[in-house]
Amino acid sequence: MAGVSKQVIEEIRFKNDIVDVIGSYLTLKRAGTTFKTLCPFHKEKTPSFSINPDRQIFHCFGCGEGGDVFKFVMLHEGLDFPGALRLLADRAGIRLEFEDDDGKSSERRELYSMLEQVAQFYHRILTQSPVGEEARKYLVERKLDDETVKNFLIGYVPDRWDSVVIWGKKHKSPIAQLEAGGLVLKSTKAGSGSRYYDRFRHRIMFPICDSQGRVVGFSGRVMASGNEQAKYVNTPETAVFQKGKILYGMHKARRDIVEKREAIICEGQIDVIRCHQAGVSTAVAAQGTAFTADHARVVKRSADSAVIIFDSDKAGQTAAIRTAGELIAVGLAVRIAQLPEGEDPDSFILKNGAAGFEKLIAEAVPAVEFQVGVLKRSEDTRTEAGMMRVVRAVLGTINLAPSEMQQEKMRNEANDFFGELGPGVIEHEQRRMKKQSWRRDSERSEEDAVGPTSEDKPIPKEEVELAEHVVGNVEVCGLVEKYLPLEMISDARCSSVIAAAIEASQQGTDLLSVVGGRDDSSRSLSAFVARLQMAPAKTMSIDVSRGDAVKDLILFIRRREVKRKRTDLAHRIRKGSGEAIDTLRMEHAELTADLKALRQWDNALPLLELETGANGPKTSD
Repeated sequence: MAGVSKQVIEEIRFKNDIVDVIGSYLTLKRAGTTFKTLCPFHKEKTPSFSINPDRQIFHCFGCGEGGDVFKFVMLHEGLDFPGALRLLADRAGIRLEFEDDDGKSSERRELYSMLEQVAQFYHRILTQSPVGEEARKYLVERKLDDETVKNFLIGYVPDRWDSVVIWGKKHKSPIAQLEAGGLVLKSTKAGSGSRYYDRFRHRIMFPICDSQGRVVGFSGRVMASGNEQAKYVNTPETAVFQKGKILYGMHKARRDIVEKREAIICEGQIDVIRCHQAGVSTAVAAQGTAFTADHARVVKRSADSAVIIFDSDKAGQTAAIRTAGELIAVGLAVRIAQLPEGEDPDSFILKNGAAGFEKLIAEAVPAVEFQVGVLKRSEDTRTEAGMMRVVRAVLGTINLAPSEMQQEKMRNEANDFFGELGPGVIEHEQRRMKKQSWRRDSERSEEDAVGPTSEDKPIPKEEVELAEHVVGNVEVCGLVEKYLPLEMISDARCSSVIAAAIEASQQGTDLLSVVGGRDDSSRSLSAFVARLQMAPAKTMSIDVSRGDAVKDLILFIRRREVKRKRTDLAHRIRKGSGEAIDTLRMEHAELTADLKALRQWDNALPLLELETGANGPKTSD
């Protein structure tokens, strides 16, 4: 985490024993030197989730998740690394000290504190001041009870221009800070000088919190229907509020979403609040913007699936399909609930209760089925052109899915609704669309083209073995660093893990702390390290040391690279002519000699030393 020293991170790790932390969430059973339990990240009947107290790691042999104590908290709580760090620091009683070079971290903390105080100020006006009487009556009419008002810290701002300006003077919050928090605006009237006024006036105030529960902004709603003013006024983008990344209610819903592995996506704050008041505690909503890819990634951290429940009008249906695409693109299974005409979640729950709403959620249909239904009502599918427009739109959604398994499931769902086209039409049209896409991709520059990731390919077993040796034994890191350029390792995960192990050995720090800084949103690298560390220790014979085993693997990978180069040269020799052939043949002969030398370490060492020079080979991570 930027601004927190590695020493502090390691202290937090040391004071949060992984068995104690996971044991506070799950019931553990000792199994020899490890602990086991049912995995909280996928459904299973037989425990495959293992915790190794010696290595301070966990790994699930069922779903593949794994990592250190930070990774577990990130997965279970749906937090990013800074959030997990804060949670574990609080658990250990450690105050996080920031290394501020420019004061920005300190300013952000002060901004969070000020926004929290303003939220409390608005809440007191609503619940305690005579000025809030009208707002209290409005919330009673909307059937939002006192407990809900308290839980969501709902407030009210009076109908005047300087409520927060005066509050800021009283609490010594600089006007610049109020402006940075999006609470005040500078007057543009002639002769007004540097006068400021409140952004929010005479509105019900809904504090917006990030996933850690910190107030980052507000949404103010008018009370009177038909008011000429905008129905909602929201905090603008600030240093702590990026609406495209904030999901309203996530700080309340996160734990239950993690437990149920499913989120309910609504359109507005009242819908979310109504769901939570009714006991449907996994509801969240985008905040003042269309649902984005960042929103989808926030959901993905905590869930495997999502149910979308938007308004039943045409705009709501269109938004639901677009939102489904964002969620499908990150690998989530998506269903869409169909509300009766003229209803939204708020009104539906008021009329039908929690049981009726939960039944509606249970009856939600796959995204493809919903999309087909919407499109068939707007297109004339009796014509070929109309039918193909529907098919292509649905395939556009299917093609967003990152895995072939998910695409296959969605194709089968689509086939159920295109039976009149005959078998195989969906698959044929998808292949045709993909060919068109590949043709367009081939015309792009190399850096823009998207190729298969290393995770789509089987990992060479020799590279896995080398990674297992390096991960488990820092003493062999020097051998790999000196004699094996990491670009010769074909699998990106093995290469990254080995590079991280080398870095950890140089710094004398924990491998997973280094990996944590390299890990991506897919969590794959930390899980891969945990899998390697949980693998049975390599058994060495009396005659073969661990160093000898690593040397053999280095030679194998180097021979593989030389064979690749020699094959390429042979191809060029067959196709070439003229004087260049002699040069190519000489290079081919040199590679053949290198190949022979690389069969034994003692014979290969002069060649390796010649290549590495004084500083060792260049490595890439």
